[in-house]
Amino acid sequence: MNANNRSTTVKFLVQLLLVGLFWNGHTNAAQPASGSSAACLDQWVTAYRDEAGQDAPVRHDMLQEWKQWCAEGKQPNASTANPSCVDSWVNAYRDEAGPDALVRHDMLNEWEQACAQGQTPNAAAPSCVEKWINAYRDEAGQDALVHHEMLGEWEQWCAAGKTP
Repeated sequence: MNANNRSTTVKFLVQLLLVGLFWNGHTNAAQPASGSSAACLDQWVTAYRDEAGQDAPVRHDMLQEWKQWCAEGKQPNASTANPSCVDSWVNAYRDEAGPDALVRHDMLNEWEQACAQGQTPNAAAPSCVEKWINAYRDEAGQDALVHHEMLGEWEQWCAAGKTP
């Protein structure tokens, strides 16, 4: 199947899915069942596949989220359609904090905003923050606890070019 046929098939399936959802009453009754909803969802699928690859699977939860965003009038952009930008922030955070570190919802929101502005995680920043941690522990003792507020302050200092 060539790319054009695949795209046509995906569009048809998305429209068929939307018709089924409208028919079963799963959408907001105040919103008309129009082609604009299908077109909006198709834009999300296209934006996602442009970033993640044309063969990337579209999960049901992704479709539901994009459908909700269409109802809210949101349009796709690379950062929201493709989770890989946010994933790179998560990976950078876990490289620093440990592989089992929990990612809070507010962190995800912050990283989504950063992705929307075209920002990516800076590999040099963690080493700068590590220098601040080491300098702090040299003064306060190696067992001294480093608080989240300190990390945030040191990240800002590193972004401003300050070093210990």
